[in-house]
Amino acid sequence: MRNILIPTNYERDTFDAIRTASNLVQSDTNIVLLSATEIGNSIQELLFLSTDCQIDKVRRKSLINRWSRYRGAGNANVSATWLLQEHHQLGISAGIIASVLDRFEIDLVIIPPSLPNSPMQAHRRLISVLEASDCPVMMLPYSLEHQSNSGAIRTLLLSGQGGQIPSHIDALSLDIVHQMEPDSEGSDLLVRLLVDALGIELVIQPKRGSSKTNVRPSDSLGIAVLSV
Repeated sequence: MRNILIPTNYERDTFDAIRTASNLVQSDTNIVLLSATEIGNSIQELLFLSTDCQIDKVRRKSLINRWSRYRGAGNANVSATWLLQEHHQLGISAGIIASVLDRFEIDLVIIPPSLPNSPMQAHRRLISVLEASDCPVMMLPYSLEHQSNSGAIRTLLLSGQGGQIPSHIDALSLDIVHQMEPDSEGSDLLVRLLVDALGIELVIQPKRGSSKTNVRPSDSLGIAVLSV
């Protein structure tokens, strides 16, 4: 079973992340929706700290209902054995989030675009911690220009991995259409041209390395970017 974590504020784009997960993984999957709250320093803040106060119940109900309809509509990629869990975390730090990733044995994080651009500091802090973790992180754009609903996802691999597909993403439903070393001047433009010309749906890039290998935000490409 694959375990995928989706940080959420229960905006509509959380469902886009769930649908992306169903396109990526063809086996039984456990999706963990993670919401989080910073712990305040004052006694008053601590006294009134609760999960109910932090989650929009209307948005949550809408998302859960949409998931239920999606799973029950006979989608080929989603079986009845797929699980959806929710976890609300009080406190956001590298150590706390690392323990969450370990507890749920997370293989992949998929981040909806509303979280990094949220006006709430807690959301931006959570995304920053997740990006700095050892777990592969996929960023979704606001507008998905290319997204298939079936078949392997057409992927551009920006090497930096010794020419090898990382083992922890090898089991995903990917079609590596092209592979290149992103170390030359003008490589960003080349990536943009390849995305358009080859109908690329996903770019995989090294998570750590020189700035030349990690300068492609998902919104500028209009497709998902997976950093591993």
